[in-house]
Amino acid sequence: MQNFVRLPLEGAYNVRDMGGYPTAFGGMTAWRAFIRADDLHDLSKRDIDFLLDYGLKTVIDLRGADETDLDPNPFAKMAGIDYHNIPILVDKIDDITLSAVSTYKPQEIMSIFYVHILTEAKAAIRKIFAAIADAKDGAVLFHCRVGKDRTGIIAVLLLGLGGVSRADIITNYTASFHYIIENPKIIRMINDSIPDLYYSKSEYIEPALKFIESEFGNTENYLRHVGLSDEQLEKIKNRLCVKK
Repeated sequence: MQNFVRLPLEGAYNVRDMGGYPTAFGGMTAWRAFIRADDLHDLSKRDIDFLLDYGLKTVIDLRGADETDLDPNPFAKMAGIDYHNIPILVDKIDDITLSAVSTYKPQEIMSIFYVHILTEAKAAIRKIFAAIADAKDGAVLFHCRVGKDRTGIIAVLLLGLGGVSRADIITNYTASFHYIIENPKIIRMINDSIPDLYYSKSEYIEPALKFIESEFGNTENYLRHVGLSDEQLEKIKNRLCVKK
């Protein structure tokens, strides 16, 4: 089977392999090691078979109970798949958004939320990366509902740990909007909400990158700060990076 950037699925729109990025360590990020995704609830049997054939072994669901109850994950009870549900700040998203709307321009809200995740969701981030470090051989997929915000921060941290350039990290983030607007559900959500919240502009994610750099120097130091060991970080880097 070929490697894909955007995986050709029928029931999900923002499912992307994180392979192929040059790293500071030489070589590139591995294909079929990490997949970032949006909601998997509507995957067809063909989609599920494709992902299993693609090497999927671990699924990390970043959604909260209200989301997983409404749209169950098809891999949650599947034999041969290690499923982890590790929510990121889902009980605070609406409060953060509502308070920010009254104070900030819509385009600033996401930047505030991303930095808030980095400062207030440290325990969840530690659990997510610990699950990655302990994952069995095969592809690790992590996802939320849209595959842009909670998923986007985990992708930023993962690529940063792998020594991927700032430009490539930002580009990986900005691609999301162009994919999610193919989803009729997202179009309805955009029409009922603030459209700016669904964009994935570079200026949305740059403050999070600056926060990591200014407060911790680099992503690896940030992940140590949240409680990951050097051994765990090395295991993740070895999974993510293919050396020359």
